[in-house]
Amino acid sequence: MSNMALTDELFFNKAGLNKTRTQDMVNDALRGADDGELFLEYSEIESLTFDDG
Repeated sequence: MSNMALTDELFFNKAGLNKTRTQDMVNDALRGADDGELFLEYSEIESLTFDDG
């Protein structure tokens, strides 16, 4: 699987982001910018809880 396919799977399929809407928002944010940085993070949390009651 290519890096782009893996990124699409992770952020757009698993996280439920709309690719077109996300791209439009990034384009709007970067309009007129000379330089920028974009950081995306995906995390999963798993926990167990025991209850006596």
